[in-house]
Amino acid sequence: MARKRTTRREKGQGSYWYDKKNQRHVATDRDAERAKAKFETLKHQILGGIDTEGGKQVLQDWFAQYIATEVVQQYKQSTAYDYQKRADYYILPTLGGYRLCDLKRYIIIAWVNAMLETTDRKDRPWSLHSIRQALRLLQRSLQAAVNEGYLEDNPAASVKVPRRRKGDERIIDTDDLQDKALTPGQAQQVLDEVRRTEHAHGLTLLYELAIRFGLRRGELLGLRWKDIDIEQKLIRIRQQVIRLDKEIIATTPKTPRSRRDIPVTDDIVTMLRERHSLLEANGQLRELVFPAKDGGIRRPDGITQHIARVYKRLGLTGFTFHTLRKTAITDLRRHGADAETTAAIAGHGVNVMANVYSEAQMDRKRQTVEKKGKTE
Repeated sequence: MARKRTTRREKGQGSYWYDKKNQRHVATDRDAERAKAKFETLKHQILGGIDTEGGKQVLQDWFAQYIATEVVQQYKQSTAYDYQKRADYYILPTLGGYRLCDLKRYIIIAWVNAMLETTDRKDRPWSLHSIRQALRLLQRSLQAAVNEGYLEDNPAASVKVPRRRKGDERIIDTDDLQDKALTPGQAQQVLDEVRRTEHAHGLTLLYELAIRFGLRRGELLGLRWKDIDIEQKLIRIRQQVIRLDKEIIATTPKTPRSRRDIPVTDDIVTMLRERHSLLEANGQLRELVFPAKDGGIRRPDGITQHIARVYKRLGLTGFTFHTLRKTAITDLRRHGADAETTAAIAGHGVNVMANVYSEAQMDRKRQTVEKKGKTE
């Protein structure tokens, strides 16, 4: 017998069978809507609990739900904002219209390859780091869909971004300055130029803290006088300033490790006293160490533009404000600080220290080679 009735219904309600010969379920019903509902229920059972209706929503709708229900609950508001901004720029314009159930591995690979082979809105090659971050975000959002039962597996799970673009192996004499720190001579040039123009901006102390202790831009702008212990010679990092959409706000530090106490030297203590006295004398003393002219929060992009002008005057290209942080961390390692101590000062994990900043330890390499040469 080719088929076996598995259920019995009232007259006119229809039924469904399991067709042993073709190994499939067959649903029949005189009412099309009831037949469709039966089929979806049966399909749900066969797929082991996969929500086929949820899987039919498009990625753009699912991503909004993912941000609202998971990211906002687990991470800071600024992180949720960054995730949405990254998705709007990298993911959703291309993949946002796909239904979750239609996203296949080959589609995601094609999306990655398209970014590798084309340029962004400013006609520049997409950063491999940016592509990698976008892919990780897509992977996390699709894994959440798997956890919700909307997908059977994550189609992006095994997709990877290559370490370099095809053809980069032929580019021999070009260094990526974005990954490098300033040399001691270049760092001194920056500080000298900032001191020379101190009357125009009053930011010499800010640059000293950035280039000697590796404080982030937002941490410097969020630094308050009550976070400074002159007697103990300590700077306590307890907040940072960020841009959230069009609003500039103060929030908690970037990560739990970023909340830290940093010991400073006598000359920095002297500079802090002098700045406090100067602001007080000018009637500008407020809560923040580096406030805006109106006493409020200074805009982070103002600092970015200022350091860009400093680099331009000095003829230094390819560097950013974050370069000062890399320079500070490199200098700490150069002077013998171990990875754990350096990570504690910088507010990093030890693994990040090893992976990100290892390329700028030429002095330590040279010392090791010279020491080995003397023993032979």
